[in-house]
Amino acid sequence: MEYVSRGGGELIFTNTLPIDLEGYRLPEAVAESSQGEFGTIIRQKLITSDSSVDYYNFFIDKESAFTFSVADPELFMQVSLANTCRMDVLGLGNITLYERWYNWIYQPFQLSTIKFSRPGWYSMAMIHFSEIDVSKVAELFPSVAAFLEKREQEQPSMLWSQEAVASHEMMKIIDDILYSGTRSRAVEMFLKAKMLEMTIVSLVAGEEQSFDRSVKIHDDDVEKVYKTKELIEESVGEKLYTIEELASLMFVSDNKLRKDFKKIYNMTVFDFMRHVRMEHAMSLLTETDLSITEIAEKAGYENAFNFSAAFKKYFNYSPGQARRQSELYNLYHL
Repeated sequence: MEYVSRGGGELIFTNTLPIDLEGYRLPEAVAESSQGEFGTIIRQKLITSDSSVDYYNFFIDKESAFTFSVADPELFMQVSLANTCRMDVLGLGNITLYERWYNWIYQPFQLSTIKFSRPGWYSMAMIHFSEIDVSKVAELFPSVAAFLEKREQEQPSMLWSQEAVASHEMMKIIDDILYSGTRSRAVEMFLKAKMLEMTIVSLVAGEEQSFDRSVKIHDDDVEKVYKTKELIEESVGEKLYTIEELASLMFVSDNKLRKDFKKIYNMTVFDFMRHVRMEHAMSLLTETDLSITEIAEKAGYENAFNFSAAFKKYFNYSPGQARRQSELYNLYHL
């Protein structure tokens, strides 16, 4: 894949990463980077015998645009992992992927432009599924069969007319895929299994979503939603914000924050807060020796009883069961 900056110069990639960005390197991935006045681009590739993942991090210092070309037609799932990804794809027009938004894309032409309107960190992944897996799921999902027919006609297309929003389950699978080198000693088998899982889960999640995402949100309001999400994640275990407090910090009404958050993430602010608290509690259960009472307090619950009830409702098993399963896993993997 070749990149050309807005100024017309081809970007030069090297197989080294800037020292201060080494933390973004994926285990088992082929990594390279390019630097310039625009900032830094890191692109990495994970490969199996019949599938692959392209993982990009853009550290943008000023408004930038890059045109890139590929040698062959491509079918892939594109997902924005951080910030808003805007692309102009030949034959499809402008595509906006807010954080966690995704779609399956077939691109027979080799020219696209990615645009960054503001400085910041942007991240996205392009997942190229196994042809065999895609053919199998086409038997279960008529929309995929129709999508593949357009590919046979070399017609640029997207699986859904509107983008879908990745669920928590999907984000966990993506994390497992990207960090497969630390998840299993049998990396190839693990990665292929996770790719198949992602094929199915992404389709189920996308087919189930029917709400209207055609209404656009002003960039400043999108930024406030991103900051709200970041604040919730960073304060877990330390402070439990109310929606009114979050809205006040973002200088918007609580009603507007609720609506905009739901438009971006397909969940309420409350549901996201509960998810973050539960995942934090799970980490404390499996990675520390803290008592369940102490964990309940750190997760923002008044007592262990209420925490245990909420935990079981969320995960379908109790905190005690989660800890025992973790202890057995650790013992087996010693």
